Amino acid sequence: REALTLMRKLSVACLVVFLTMTVEKPIQALICLALLAGSYYLQQRYKPYLEEPLNSLETRSIIVAMITVYCGIYFVSEDLDEGSNITLFLLLIGTNLYFLLYWLALIGNKLPDIIKKKYPKLYDRYMRKYQGTKDYRQTPPQRKSTVVPTKHKTGQKKKLSNENLTGVL
Repeated sequence: REALTLMRKLSVACLVVFLTMTVEKPIQALICLALLAGSYYLQQRYKPYLEEPLNSLETRSIIVAMITVYCGIYFVSEDLDEGSNITLFLLLIGTNLYFLLYWLALIGNKLPDIIKKKYPKLYDRYMRKYQGTKDYRQTPPQRKSTVVPTKHKTGQKKKLSNENLTGVL
């Protein structure tokens, strides 16, 4: 199933390399847009990756690529005024920045697991000691105050806390 992703990337590369000489840029962009739309459909239908976050990442990358190509069609046409060019440019920057931040968040969540799997000694040395727990995702145990009821000389119960026990121990 991951062959779908490889075929899409190979097709886009071949389109850019081999059709540059024979086909005009707007037609080339429309063919690329159609190829990306087909890839989006196949991605949604088959979800080739075993983990859902990777499928989500691939879907978002196809959407960002489609937006980029679509905006590129207008940039190539040179029929837009300055305000429209700036708007399209900001749309391109925004969608690509969104994808980059999504990717960073996804990698940030998975990085400790990757380190734990590939480099267990490094994980043990830094991640566990950083939090002071066996697993870095667990919260450190909270120290509870020990309350020991005892009988006071007057017959009343008195509560002893850790502070009162320091002189005793």
